[in-house]
Amino acid sequence: MGSKTLPKVTDAFSPATFQNSALRSKRGKIVTLVTLCVMALAVAILFLLYSPFFSARTIWVQGSPYLSKQQVLSVAQVSEATPLFDVNPGHVSALLERDPWIEKATVSVLWPSKILIRVREAKPVGFLQLTNGSDVIVGSNGKVLSSPPAASGLPRFVLPSGLSPQKASAERLPSSLLTEDEIMTAMPNSLTGYVKNIHYLNALGAELVLQNGTDVVFGNSFNLREKWIALATMITKTNINKDREIDLRDPNLPVVTQ
Repeated sequence: MGSKTLPKVTDAFSPATFQNSALRSKRGKIVTLVTLCVMALAVAILFLLYSPFFSARTIWVQGSPYLSKQQVLSVAQVSEATPLFDVNPGHVSALLERDPWIEKATVSVLWPSKILIRVREAKPVGFLQLTNGSDVIVGSNGKVLSSPPAASGLPRFVLPSGLSPQKASAERLPSSLLTEDEIMTAMPNSLTGYVKNIHYLNALGAELVLQNGTDVVFGNSFNLREKWIALATMITKTNINKDREIDLRDPNLPVVTQ
C-alpha cells in the first residue's frame, strides 16, 4: 500500500500564530485598562477640584471704604461657593475695573480655599444735580459714579455754559469738567466741607465758592498742592468773610481783595 500524505499545517494554525494572537489580546486588554484608569483619574481630579474642599470658602476684600464686600463680589462674579479652578485672576480684575467706583483691582487665588481681592476705589470729590433733581457723585477718576453713597461735605460742580446735566451723567465726565475734577481730587481731607461750589471759567480757570460765600480764583491745575496749602493756611489764620476774594493763581503770593 502506498503511504498517505498528512495535511500540511498552515501558518494560520501554527503555534507561533496562536502566541502572537494571545499577545495582541493581552496588549489590547492592558491598553483598555490603562485608558479606563486614566479616565477614572481625570474624573476623580475634576470631582476633587470642583468639590467644596477647593471652593472659595474664604474671600477677603481690602481697600473698599465705599462699596460693601457684597457689592465687590457681585461685580467680580465670585461667591463663597465658586470653585477656585474657575477663578481667573486677570478676568476677575478686569471685571472689577469696569465698575466706575474701582480704579485698580488685583486678585489672588490662595489654594486650597481662599481668594484675596484688593481694590483701590475712586474718591468722591463732588456732585452734579441732574435735570430730574437727583444727584450723581463725581469721582477722582473722572467718572460719574453709579449708586452714590451718602457723601456729605462735597462741593457742587457747576456746569459750564451750554453743557446739559444729561450729558454730564454719562459714564465719563466731559472734558470741560475734568479740570474741576482734578482740582477737587487734590483737595486735602482737612478741607472737606469748606468748598461749596466749583466751576470753570475760561479766562480765570477754576473758581471756588467757599461755604461762607468767599470767592477763590484757583486758576489752572498746576501747583495744586501748593494752592491748597495756601488756601488752608489762609482759612485757619486769616479772618476771611464773604466780602473778600482770594486769588491763588500764584500760590507763593496769594492775593486777598475786598
